[in-house]
Amino acid sequence: LVTRAPDDHSNAQSKATEVSLNEVVTGAIQYNDGEFGVRAFDSIGLATDFDEDWFAFTANADDVITVQVQIADGSALSRPLVEVVDSTGRTMAIGDGLETDNGLAAATFLANSSGKYYARVIDGAGATGEYTMSVVMGDASDEDAHSPKSIAFVDDGTIVQSTVIGVIGLAGDQDTYSINLLDGHHYRIETAAIRDGSTAPLGTATLNMLWKPDGSGTQSNGVLTKEWVDNGDGTHTLKLFVDKTVAADWVANGLEAFTANVAVNQSILGDFQGASYVASAFGKFEEASDGTSVALEAFFYPDRFDISSSEPIAELLFANPAAGAVADASSALVNEVTFDERSIEANFQQGSPSAFEEGAFTAEGNGTLEI
Repeated sequence: LVTRAPDDHSNAQSKATEVSLNEVVTGAIQYNDGEFGVRAFDSIGLATDFDEDWFAFTANADDVITVQVQIADGSALSRPLVEVVDSTGRTMAIGDGLETDNGLAAATFLANSSGKYYARVIDGAGATGEYTMSVVMGDASDEDAHSPKSIAFVDDGTIVQSTVIGVIGLAGDQDTYSINLLDGHHYRIETAAIRDGSTAPLGTATLNMLWKPDGSGTQSNGVLTKEWVDNGDGTHTLKLFVDKTVAADWVANGLEAFTANVAVNQSILGDFQGASYVASAFGKFEEASDGTSVALEAFFYPDRFDISSSEPIAELLFANPAAGAVADASSALVNEVTFDERSIEANFQQGSPSAFEEGAFTAEGNGTLEI
């Protein structure tokens, strides 16, 4: 006599097992069509049905959530499937573990409102077995869920190129790739819609590129020093200089580009009026919507910035500062400083029915392009 075990997780949405963010829950598809015994006293459903497990979790509006179901070690489960629905039963996402190397089904969705959501787990191939289930923040099924995806060039004897197919899984998704480039080589970066007959092509995509030559990157916060200057007309200028001792490694070759974030207290420094750079720089700035910081970005062309120069690398203008105002760490904090990383401009290309961006770039030195 074979008795079906009591159900580990309910087959009913109304009795779903509550799951917290990042909690790992074990479960099992305990019976499926063709696998039946005598029903336990607390079993539910017909003897010709299949086991399905329901889980419940909460999310806030605009959260990106991934529900992951993975076949447990030694499990006979064949094709895990997970469906995420909202409180009205509307399907938000479906994850399919068919032919995945690790038996992982991942359903990612953007929560359109705060509240409770539900996940239903079944096996799509009629098998039974154990699995683990978790709910995590972010798009864990994405190509670059944990770090930029590294890509490499392939030489087919005619052309040297790297081709990668990415997936925009939901609105607002961003895929990040990195590739090593060589000094003096010219590169083209192109994006295009995939037309495979099974999925509608993506309508548009934006291409952002960041060049990171070897040795570039984040600097210590003390690499830029400040000078607060009274202009005598009701305005003050916050001048930023490259500290000669901290930036000694950059003296020989000069500086090609820099970025920085300046956290400002305008109740002390006054109203921010704008930013400017040394004559050899092409730069831009962006004030935060709440006025608490200013982002700086500039590159130097045709000549690099001479670190030994006594010129300020950037200047920020303020009007009507508080009496006795000083630009110290409490009123103007310079952080997130990078040297020689710079954005590469992309060009917009219109083509029916899709519109994408592409770019061209000649590497000055070896380094990494982040796309």
